[in-house]
Amino acid sequence: MKIYLTLAILFFAQLLFCQYEPFDSKGDIPKDFTTYSYQKYKKELENVDRKSKRRSRKNQKEFFLESNFGIDDLLQSGYVMFNDPVSEYVTEIANVLLENEPELKGKLRFYTVRSSSVNAFATNQGVVIVNMGLIAQLKNEAQLAFILAHEISHFKEQHALKFYLESKEIDRQNSRNILRRKKFENTLTKNQFSKEQESEADELGLELFLKSKYNLDAVKGAFDVLQYAYLPLADVTFNKSYFEDEYLVFKEDYHLNTINPISTEVDEDDEESTHPSLPKRRIAADNIIRKNSNEGRVDYVISESRFKELKKRARYELLEYQLRDYAFYESLYNAYSLQKEFPEDLHLKKIIAKSLYGFTKMRNARQFSDYRLKHKKTEGEIGRVVYFINELEKFEMNALALRYAYSLKEEFKDDVVFQDMIKDLCQDMVNKHSKKLKKFKTGKAPNSANSPLPEKPDEDASDEEVKKYEELLKKQKEEGYNRYTFHGLGDFLEQDHFNAMVDDCKDIKEKKREWEESDDNNTIKNGEFALGENKVLLINPFYVKLNRNFQKQLLIKTEKAQMKFNESIQKNADRLDLKLTVIDPNNFTKKDVEEFNDFKEIQEWFGHQMNMEDDFKMIAFNQERINALTKKYNVDTFVWTGVMTGKKGKNSFDVIGKLIFNQFSWLYTMITPKGESIIFSLALDSETGRARMGSFDYVPYIDHKDIIKQRTYDILSQVKKKRKR
Repeated sequence: MKIYLTLAILFFAQLLFCQYEPFDSKGDIPKDFTTYSYQKYKKELENVDRKSKRRSRKNQKEFFLESNFGIDDLLQSGYVMFNDPVSEYVTEIANVLLENEPELKGKLRFYTVRSSSVNAFATNQGVVIVNMGLIAQLKNEAQLAFILAHEISHFKEQHALKFYLESKEIDRQNSRNILRRKKFENTLTKNQFSKEQESEADELGLELFLKSKYNLDAVKGAFDVLQYAYLPLADVTFNKSYFEDEYLVFKEDYHLNTINPISTEVDEDDEESTHPSLPKRRIAADNIIRKNSNEGRVDYVISESRFKELKKRARYELLEYQLRDYAFYESLYNAYSLQKEFPEDLHLKKIIAKSLYGFTKMRNARQFSDYRLKHKKTEGEIGRVVYFINELEKFEMNALALRYAYSLKEEFKDDVVFQDMIKDLCQDMVNKHSKKLKKFKTGKAPNSANSPLPEKPDEDASDEEVKKYEELLKKQKEEGYNRYTFHGLGDFLEQDHFNAMVDDCKDIKEKKREWEESDDNNTIKNGEFALGENKVLLINPFYVKLNRNFQKQLLIKTEKAQMKFNESIQKNADRLDLKLTVIDPNNFTKKDVEEFNDFKEIQEWFGHQMNMEDDFKMIAFNQERINALTKKYNVDTFVWTGVMTGKKGKNSFDVIGKLIFNQFSWLYTMITPKGESIIFSLALDSETGRARMGSFDYVPYIDHKDIIKQRTYDILSQVKKKRKR
């Protein structure tokens, strides 16, 4: 009875895990996210060493300014999480390490970043960031503890500030020709200093780590994780037969027989690296560890079960990041690898379908080259995936993606976005490969994948049998192995639903009824936009002030101008009676965690749409969640707007002009602009991602409040205005 109960629990546990939900921030938003950057900067000025030289004090102030604003750019990107299960777990481990250092513990805050990079880093302000990619690759809690100890040491020693000041001093000396070296040598000098800090962080981190009960073997394991950080989650054998069945068969030579083994060699030369080489770090760590006993030490102090559960979820989360970054080889292979543990997981099947969809859209639109990997430069089994995908002809890639997705249509029958993806794959097949589509046949493939060639006759075969074999072989080579692919939709072509979908796609192609060209959605009338919206969502409006010649952002002035700009936008919306929901990370309060999570999704979605070109549209990989937000806010249009303004540098015309208009300086001021501004807007349909409105206005004035206010009013007016019939 207990066995059956255990099996039932395991079954339902996997069933629940299939219902993937992304990590989200929760609880109150920490002050790190809600405090204005200039306020942090003002507070940190108290840490300037008053006893240092004037130049050093100036450099310290510059560091505090740039680092605070730079860190806040990351915190307000939407990709940093707080109070999520991973951040909470990381904080608990840090508390174990800092058990005897309460003062240091009180200065540190730990957050997780939605990034596939296997990394962690500490800031001078006490913010320690851990990437989700690191959690996905670590083997146990003790390895994470050692990496945290390393980052804590960076903060404790204020390495970021020291490195900045040292770099500034090197730059100053070089500019005065004290160090007569080439530019690349200057860079190496800075990196050498960085290597010293990394070595120090290893040493001090080990001292902190040794005070805990964690297993000392974890240090070696952590270095292994860093060494192989570039590899997928696992090295699982792949064969093209995974995508084949009795209908769809690919060429035998699409399978890569020999892969590049995973290299165990590590380059000990760290001259051009910012970090000491891993062999040097291993040796230095081992010299310390060997002096200490490992007796009684453990891999887990907090919880083994929590670590394994979070690692599992982090691996699923990683697939989403790889789709977001168009890393389709990695998302496909990692999902395939995870299927070995969860073979019936629908979410993993969806990831594979989306990966194939991404490959198809990019290849059909000739956008693939920027993301293409080369199997000769790829280590491990993922090399077979890279080779297989690269060998596929465009129409084969399209047929594979369509077949894989369509075979899952019933499992995702209530998933509107998945169904749209199937239709889009079919539309691409009709639009891009109509001639090839006519060659597809009903019925099963004529041969299996293992024996695509006609059987070679025996040595004692008759001349007639040999001749027949040679004719068949010649004919097959002339036709190519694609004849097997042409049965890849064989069973679907016998289904009314599939044929009706193909006919619909043909009808759309013939009539050229693209969304942006249809009369019902035409938003332009007499050169103006008229969206006819009473309610829209405005995402992350921004105002950037630049210095002379637009070389550098004026950070404090930008942040203060941003506040006024947001107020101006809201006032204009009120004047127009336009219901405006603004999601702006600069204005979040501690209770706005829901909006914070929504911002991440919309920001990611906008980033995807900005990567699309006029002739290349692809459904966003988080479109399901965007559809939910569309319903939540009761809008169908997302708007983004902003201003960039800056001064112009002086030139000879300025000098001559002042001489000519010496008596009429007011006239010279009127006809000679001192700067310029750019005001832009973009309105996107939240369901399709299509642009409904876009403007890019140049104003020959710097920071002209009345003009900017008027242009902003015009933008919102066109959003509200209804098109005349």
